[in-house]
Amino acid sequence: MKMIFAVLLMGLMPQVSFAEASLDSVDKKIDKVLDNQDTIINAVENNPLKGKTMGVELNVFRALAFGVVPEEKTLSGGFSLFDVDGKVEYNFPVYYRNSKGILDNTTFSLFSADAQYRYFLGETLNGFYLSGLVRFSKLQGTLGDVFTFNTSVPTATGSETKFGAGVGIGYRIFSESGFYWGTNLTVGRFFTGKHDQFYNAVGGLDDDAEIFFDIDLLKFGYAF
Repeated sequence: MKMIFAVLLMGLMPQVSFAEASLDSVDKKIDKVLDNQDTIINAVENNPLKGKTMGVELNVFRALAFGVVPEEKTLSGGFSLFDVDGKVEYNFPVYYRNSKGILDNTTFSLFSADAQYRYFLGETLNGFYLSGLVRFSKLQGTLGDVFTFNTSVPTATGSETKFGAGVGIGYRIFSESGFYWGTNLTVGRFFTGKHDQFYNAVGGLDDDAEIFFDIDLLKFGYAF
């Protein structure tokens, strides 16, 4: 009798081990499904665009201040196309500045336009992104170097067209209502045109230098 019980016990042991292994496998699959579900839920909650594919943006503070100081006028805005599935934004920012010397007749104007490719690093089109860009800039105004400290004010004028490319990093926050805000830093280099020519230009900030850079903080947009 003891021998029969021992044989039955030995026969059942592999089945018990197999059942335990099957339960462990089922538990792991359930955990994986729950993890994937949490990921999907988080992605949906972090995707406020929900079918919106375009957007316009404007630096509101520059727009409100435009013309308040006649000698200094600037505008900054842009247009975007959103590829939600690809986590990509195609952004086309534009910038305009017109400056006149307060104590002289020197002038400077700048119009620049970018085409930027922005790839978002998170699960959706929201948060941090990396970007690549190409830039077109048109500069015009009084020629000369403000740091030469000449007693006479330059009067010669000229213009320059420049093309360049660069990279950037930024951050976007989208709301479910469609409004969004972002900040970014871009750095690049011009490959055509002459540099450091204009009297009232501020180097890389006004695209007069070979290296250009921009910092965006106060642009607000609306997606639709």
